[in-house]
Amino acid sequence: QNTADDVTVSQVGITKSVVSPYQTVVNDPVAGGVTKYLITVSNPSRTAATVTVDDQLPAGFTLIDAYSAIGATQPAANPPAAPWAAATANVAAPNSPNHPLFDNGGAGFTIPAGQNLYLWLDVAIAPTVIPGSYSNQANVNIAGARVASFTGAPVTVTAPQLHLSKVTTTPNIGKDVYGNYSPAHYKVSVTNTGNASATGIKLADTLPAGFSVNTYPVVKINGAALTPGVDYTYSFVAQVLTVDTIPAGGFTLPANGQLDIEYDAQIAPATPAGPYTNSASITTTNAGNHGPASATVTLWDVGLSKTTGTPNANPGGTVTYTITVVNHGATALANVTVSDY
Repeated sequence: QNTADDVTVSQVGITKSVVSPYQTVVNDPVAGGVTKYLITVSNPSRTAATVTVDDQLPAGFTLIDAYSAIGATQPAANPPAAPWAAATANVAAPNSPNHPLFDNGGAGFTIPAGQNLYLWLDVAIAPTVIPGSYSNQANVNIAGARVASFTGAPVTVTAPQLHLSKVTTTPNIGKDVYGNYSPAHYKVSVTNTGNASATGIKLADTLPAGFSVNTYPVVKINGAALTPGVDYTYSFVAQVLTVDTIPAGGFTLPANGQLDIEYDAQIAPATPAGPYTNSASITTTNAGNHGPASATVTLWDVGLSKTTGTPNANPGGTVTYTITVVNHGATALANVTVSDY
């Protein structure tokens, strides 16, 4: 048999919405973002109801502060203006800043018949939150028992997500017969797996001593080549290669896009043999800074000579040759083979 209290409990309702214009949040790579929720607990019954409210926020969302008000209609002013009052969240275990309980200091909120409890939540979004849509559930409880739940419209988090890589197609370079190295070839790639464009992308790539760049890199966005000297420029100063747009300001990379920068580095013949690692980094205006991404090229300086101790031989005689391989570098050579034709 139901009692009047049972009817009151069953009539308490809850809704949750995202306060405009916080339905879409552009997430800063350093500061993160902020969204705001409005939870409404209605009491359409003819008797007062005392309730608590808990809100399971998405991962990476954390309560900053909250406000409450009780009345027949939502206050016209936004918090912290009156009649809103600060609402202290209970975040002690099993609750947390990610799952706060609003219990009015343990006493609960008493909602008069025909009126509503309004809870306004300011929520921080961590910069590490992956772009996408995030919904969460708010619950209303009476005497510790959940009586109603509501999952409102989602918050859409937008942000670029950049990934930087660098490779070389010339991991091993040896000197030719004239004592010169062939160029080292590098490719730096920036991919954007986010749902918003990244802007202001600039490349800085520090090359080892003896390496230099004196021709335009090849720059492509989503496979389409840009025009050197028109769309972009480069400089090589103090062993640092920089690539920027014309006018200066950096490249814009759309969501799901890829920026590729390829270039050749000339190597001075006097550069000692050995491994050389160089690193690239990028700066942006809205997607943070990334790097370093590194690639290693190993230079080899091998000398080869062939002599004979029998410069003159008779038919049917024996000729002796000596082949000498000299490693002029500082790195040991492995798996060396010699062919003699």
